[in-house]
Amino acid sequence: RKVKRVYAVEHGDIDVHESSVGIKRLPPFIPRHPP
Repeated sequence: RKVKRVYAVEHGDIDVHESSVGIKRLPPFIPRHPP
């Protein structure tokens, strides 16, 4: 679960990889992957 969270954070696709309550605890300024 922690690994999936890290992966989501690095890729900026939190809502796609995991939509659990734990993810919602992350700060709103998470950098998205460059366009």
